[in-house]
Amino acid sequence: MSLIDKDYVFKYFPLWEKFFVDPNGDPDETILESEITLAEAEFGRYVTRTAENISSAEKSDVLIILRKRGFDRLHGDTAFETKPQIIKDYEAAITSLRLNASTISVTANEKKFTGGNWFNDPSEDV
Repeated sequence: MSLIDKDYVFKYFPLWEKFFVDPNGDPDETILESEITLAEAEFGRYVTRTAENISSAEKSDVLIILRKRGFDRLHGDTAFETKPQIIKDYEAAITSLRLNASTISVTANEKKFTGGNWFNDPSEDV
């Protein structure tokens, strides 16, 4: 099951019809589905999620990646005087995903000092 579906894209990115078009310039849902798969794969390089445990913010990140892919399809290597908002959003999302991917959590057993040793087994001789 995918992280986002076409209905999610239709709802939150109504301009998809201008970005994911066939050679005749008509909107193509098959191309959209293919690009959703590729956007989810890029997202998966940073964070491992399933459809059941993805947050709404992470869904938004997948959509931002998808929007960037559509922008690249439409504009290719076009140079802009100022960076388009889609590119800014993409860079911010990727930076956030990289930071989240590098977050480390440590879980340790709680130890209680009882007047003996902190680190050694009480049955060991020191």
